[in-house]
Amino acid sequence: MAEKMLKLIHINGRPAGTFLLHKTWGIGTKISHFNEIQKLTGVDYKDMVFFDDEARNRDVEQRLGVTFVLVQEETGVNWDVFNRGLELWRKKNNLEK
Repeated sequence: MAEKMLKLIHINGRPAGTFLLHKTWGIGTKISHFNEIQKLTGVDYKDMVFFDDEARNRDVEQRLGVTFVLVQEETGVNWDVFNRGLELWRKKNNLEK
């Protein structure tokens, strides 16, 4: 599903997936996906934001420190949800406006 979405969404005429240096999905836990992302990118877990529609994946926040944003399936990640995620990340990292 994610790969298909990244082909369908276009930014400045290019598929969104072409802007990503690293992609990880498929079989395995989200913990293992974030471990892989962290190793590939060097980005600290506290600097990551994860938008997902499955509450059970909140363990990335509890175990790794990734900011988790629960997304309603009906709305998906819209502008309001995206901004809410950034605000949660700011608060968590003491970077409030």
